[in-house]
Formats: sequence, structure tokens, C-alpha cells
Amino acid sequence: MSVGIYQIKNIVTGAKYIGESVDLRKRKTEHFRDLEKHSHHCKALQKAWNKTPSICFKFRIKEIFLFTNHFVNRDKLILMLFLREAYHMRMTDELYNTEDTGSMLKSFALNGNFEGRFKRYKRYRRWVRKRLVFMRRWMPHILIAAQYNYVVRLFLYVLMGVMIWAICYYFLPTSVWEWVASNFINTSS
Repeated sequence: MSVGIYQIKNIVTGAKYIGESVDLRKRKTEHFRDLEKHSHHCKALQKAWNKTPSICFKFRIKEIFLFTNHFVNRDKLILMLFLREAYHMRMTDELYNTEDTGSMLKSFALNGNFEGRFKRYKRYRRWVRKRLVFMRRWMPHILIAAQYNYVVRLFLYVLMGVMIWAICYYFLPTSVWEWVASNFINTSS
């Protein structure tokens, strides 16, 4: 079971449907089954599916949330998925999505509008408000989930290597560094 954000992209027009799920594989089969039966909840996506061959629609995972089985509170995980879905919807130009998760979350956090899918998360209103402030300021700059971008991943590996080296340098005794230098670093030229 993988938790994350996904997109269904029409490769002919470039339009996308963005969603979140706690089980991505199951959600993919649900989407394509509903589209085949002409009963999908997103009318714009269904209309495009009817006009275009099904081979033109690609399901792609945008983010995977790691270590979600350690989440104590499942509701907070789902709200975090909503926040990330709203972020991706804001960053995408052409969408099939009819409901804007970002504006729904904002009205939920600020006004206490508990309609629809946020009704059961009433007690987390303050938590969502704090996360919205965090997202607006920092989300474009940091990565909270494993992205499918090898350049970013390579940068994070290098950054982790530097951080591990710095931690070892500051916390290991000097005698260990002298031993490493004498045995592994060739100082003679």
C-alpha cells in the first residue's frame, strides 16, 4: 500500500487530473474502471476520456509519502495529503479537477466551513491553519516527500553526505580522526 499524490495526464492535450490516495494502486484501478463505465465523478475527465482513446491517458505518481504506517493519527495523514494535493493543483496549469482543494482547505481553516470532505476533521482546524502558513512560505523550497526527480534526489544525497560528514567531524573524538588520517589519507606526494 503506497500513500501519495498522483496525476492522470492526457498526453494529447496535456491536461491533468490531480488526486491523492492512501492506496495508489487501488485508486488507479478505480479511476480507470469508472472511466470505462462512463461513471467517473469528474465530468471534464470523463468527457475527454470519451473523445480520446484510452491509451492517451497516463497515470503517474507525483509524490510518495514514506513511513506512513508509523502515523499515529490517520486523519492528520489524510489532511497532509489534502495539503499536498492543493499545492500540486496550484502549480499545474490545465486541470480537469472541478473542486479546488486549496480553496476548500483555506475556507476550512479560516472560516470553519466544514462542508463535504472536511466535516470529520473539525477538530484539526488549527493544525491545518498552521500547515497552510507553512506551505505558503516554505513549500516551494523544501521537499517533504520523495519526489520522482533524480536531480533533486541527487542533491539531497549529497546534502545528506555533507551533513553526515559534519556530524561525524563534530562529534567523533580527535583521536579517531588522527587514526583515519594516518591510515587512509596519503599525505606523501
